[in-house]
Amino acid sequence: MIFQKVRMGIIHKQGFNSTLLNYLGVGFAYANLIFVLPYFLDLTEIGLMRLIIEIASLLMLVFQLGAPYLVIRFFPFYKDSDLDTRSFYTLSLGIAGIGIILMLLFYILFRSPFITYFSAKSELISDYEMVFLSMAIGLILFSLFERIFGSKKIVILPTFIREIINRVGLSVVVVLIGLGIYSFNDGMVVWVGIFFVGPLVLLYLYKKQFGLRLAFSKNVWNKVNYKKYISYSGIVTMGAIGGGLSLKIDMLMTGSMLGLEQLGIYATMVYIATVIEVPKRALTQISDPFISEYYADGRIDKIEELYSKNSMALLVFGLLLFLLIYSGLPYLFEIMPKGDQFATGINVFLIIAGVKILSLLGGIANQILLNSTEAWVSSMTIIILAIMSIGLNYLLIPIYGLEGAAFATLISVGVNSILIMMHVFIKFKIHPFCREMIYLSAITSVLFAVVLFFPKIANPYLGLLLSSALISLLYGILVYYLKLSEDVNVLIENIIVRGKIFFKNSRYQ
Repeated sequence: MIFQKVRMGIIHKQGFNSTLLNYLGVGFAYANLIFVLPYFLDLTEIGLMRLIIEIASLLMLVFQLGAPYLVIRFFPFYKDSDLDTRSFYTLSLGIAGIGIILMLLFYILFRSPFITYFSAKSELISDYEMVFLSMAIGLILFSLFERIFGSKKIVILPTFIREIINRVGLSVVVVLIGLGIYSFNDGMVVWVGIFFVGPLVLLYLYKKQFGLRLAFSKNVWNKVNYKKYISYSGIVTMGAIGGGLSLKIDMLMTGSMLGLEQLGIYATMVYIATVIEVPKRALTQISDPFISEYYADGRIDKIEELYSKNSMALLVFGLLLFLLIYSGLPYLFEIMPKGDQFATGINVFLIIAGVKILSLLGGIANQILLNSTEAWVSSMTIIILAIMSIGLNYLLIPIYGLEGAAFATLISVGVNSILIMMHVFIKFKIHPFCREMIYLSAITSVLFAVVLFFPKIANPYLGLLLSSALISLLYGILVYYLKLSEDVNVLIENIIVRGKIFFKNSRYQ
């Protein structure tokens, strides 16, 4: 498994279940992107919806004021006292509330230049201001409640809401728009409402299980702690501004410079590539509270164990996903509605896949910094990343179009990943690299060549099935017998054992 034998009872169970939910969510997201949205909406509407969610996500990252990260960073210091825990949660909720107010004031002040920026190519966004502002509020509240549940080692429920409820809700809304039951405008209002389901459900369940009482313990609410909170929140917020820009700027600038239709193609290819990074999402979500605890206890050896094992396991899974997706894309374009238009973005997938693989190589390096006194380094590198992203996008998009936006992301994220891993090594003397990564790179290169020269099968459904089966079989055998990752081998052995039990029981029924 990708979760090592450090606090295995919790990490293995929650991590594995969380990963399954993440992949189930990816399945729904794929169904939305590949079939539901292209079938019921045109490319301009798809691009508009993508722009709305990207703007809302950027506002969330900036104006949550670091409240969710504050929960993870300082919760270990208050976990032994119920009064202090409630007081700390109250403080975090207050910070998020202040952030929401500041966000609304910020938008009122800067509305005019914002609308002007998108007026040339994506003027429709001005009709949906209340949609992305409301969505940002829902995202801020959910992000905070998700971290509160995470601090109590409860990650399955928030993951289910984020990965399943929100995506199924999107499917339903788009189908209703396509059937003419809702207009596009009315559908957007209903879509926003879905983003408030999560916070309300989590708030209700927290009240039911733990009780909902505000508290103001002096152990939490005092001047000495205020300085710590403000300092950390400021650092994380600066990082969020940089990180939000670096993650969203390619989408925003593509929409502004190339238009909503091109954004629809770009966003779809980016999301398809994002699947490669799914294992890291579950890992980060589970690892954050443990890194914080280990750092507070001075257990750098435990952090090193988390870091080294998981980077290799993440690469194994991520590179397999890359090969599977790339081998299947030509067939996928034949199956999906408007596939010939989306096929023009295949180079975007390849470039963004490189971005995601770099992210997997870095593993939990950024989480190590964020949960230590070195959080400022993460913020500084992300600000550098944001500046690079803006500059490179302005330079490359006019020349290379969609590929220019993807290359800008690859270069800036690559520099950022290198800087973070270098600092983790300098400060903590730990790194994720091992000899097995060389072997894994060789396996991936050979199989990539097989994909390139493998003859295309006329039937797209059969081609998708056979290419996926061939790549999975060859990759799995090589990885297992070369013993590249202990955790991956354990997972494969568990699958084999369960398969044998299943077939054995089937014979006697």
